[in-house]
Amino acid sequence: MKKSKIGILSLAVVMGLSVFATACGSKSSGDGAKKKSITATMNSTFDGKFNPGLYDSVYDAYILDQTFASLWKQDEKLETSIPDLAESWKESEKKDAVSIKLRKDAKWSDGKPLTVDDVIFTWKFIADKEYSGSRFEYVESIKGAKEYHEGKAKDIEGIKKVDDYNLEVTFEKSDARDISTKVFSTPMPKHIFEGKPVKTLENDPAVKKAENIVTSGPFTIKEIKAGEFVVLEKNKNFYGAAQGKPKLDQIVWKVLQEDVAIGALKEGKVDMVSRIKPSSFETIKGFKDVELVEDTDLGYQYLGFRTDHPKLSDKKVRRAIAYAINREQMVTGLLKGHGTLLSTPVSPKSWAYNKDLDADYSFDPAKAKALLAEAGYKDTNGDGFVEDPSGKPYVLSLEFPKGNQVREQSAKLIREDIEKVGIKIDLKQPKDFAALAETVQQKADKTMEMWLMGWTTDVDPNPKNIYGSTAESNYYRWKSPESDKSIGVSMYDQKAFTKEGRKALIKDWTKIFQQDSPVVLLYSQNIIDAYNKRVTGVQYDYRGALGHPSFVDWDVK
Repeated sequence: MKKSKIGILSLAVVMGLSVFATACGSKSSGDGAKKKSITATMNSTFDGKFNPGLYDSVYDAYILDQTFASLWKQDEKLETSIPDLAESWKESEKKDAVSIKLRKDAKWSDGKPLTVDDVIFTWKFIADKEYSGSRFEYVESIKGAKEYHEGKAKDIEGIKKVDDYNLEVTFEKSDARDISTKVFSTPMPKHIFEGKPVKTLENDPAVKKAENIVTSGPFTIKEIKAGEFVVLEKNKNFYGAAQGKPKLDQIVWKVLQEDVAIGALKEGKVDMVSRIKPSSFETIKGFKDVELVEDTDLGYQYLGFRTDHPKLSDKKVRRAIAYAINREQMVTGLLKGHGTLLSTPVSPKSWAYNKDLDADYSFDPAKAKALLAEAGYKDTNGDGFVEDPSGKPYVLSLEFPKGNQVREQSAKLIREDIEKVGIKIDLKQPKDFAALAETVQQKADKTMEMWLMGWTTDVDPNPKNIYGSTAESNYYRWKSPESDKSIGVSMYDQKAFTKEGRKALIKDWTKIFQQDSPVVLLYSQNIIDAYNKRVTGVQYDYRGALGHPSFVDWDVK
């Protein structure tokens, strides 16, 4: 899940535009030299957890993508990992082990060498029993990681350091997934964090304060003003690798409400605007010297069910709700066509997407009513709403977070659609994202019934981490032996070792998922970014333009 908050415009933010009015392409340094600099905007504030093992927000991710290097990067087709910090790697024939060789010219921004010790430290950090972040799933498959995480072992058995630039990793068993999913790829500096308590690290100065943050990527963090801006400066110790060295000297990220950011873009006061609402597309389309780009996001929005709740334990009821919702109307109306309907929790951009299910769960109120009747939910008193099989009033609560305008509007449409087939909906007042997320994640909570949120998926489909019966992120409490078995086959069976074989096995799992409907997949909203044409070298794909690794090629005329 990604946090989504509404940015609050203040006088300080507006005044900040004049302080960082670098859209003309350069500014003078103290010695008279010109620095190439651009200003980009984000429409919600960053959390300020500038550490690859601790961040939660997509807005923190923008900063981290430009300041921290990874072992590898994904290509635009989501098929191949491209070498970066890792010069090369080789998996065993059974895919139960991998040897990784690091480049020898990589350094941290403070000049210290980046070695295997940093990689191992990071894996052990996110496998630590005190770690409360969401990335343990990226080391869980390493042999002994689970025992280390549970405090039953003092080390992770499957990690072996060969020398400063070579290591070997053994997995619990053969694993067909891409290497980018099996091991965490963005190292933290061991010499900065070693010996510090894991559970308190998110508030450490080396995570929060610009002067203390040590990075490994193309840029360093020069200045942070909470809720307002982050200034990035070219990292003089960056090695280049797959990306090359940045052409810009500085990138300024400002927090601006979208309407203000769009006005500033039109006037040339900012250079790039990220994650624009579909409703703003036509407005920006008419701007002179501004380029609009969009592509399908890897993430999706969903209606979640607490499947262990008595009101939602019958899959016929969940399927009825899926048929009742006019998702097509959301894409054409709320998204203005800038989105894609989803039938499975695999992105349409992925090689594993199951096109055969595209037509399933189309809007069909008659089928929804029929399924409710089959399950024993009928209107016995003539008030237009069904009672449960025991004759009691049947009302479902629906909760959603603040901060995403399209999501807030979709909550009302979903209530209207579901009530039209006879289910009474108690639409709650929107909550702050953090408060709602905490409630959704609490396994002991018995009040939650339905909610709206979103997921960002991996480039390599991995249903186990979200939909496995024992998965930490299975907030739906969906327990399906059939699903677990199918997921296991898609990851570990010999048939999964070829792409076509694994695609077929994931396709089998998506059918099970759809029949059980632990969630209703709503849509994938396109990422829409805009930039002034004086910024050159911009590329985009499913990561958008501002999240694309081509940022090292950004330049100004």
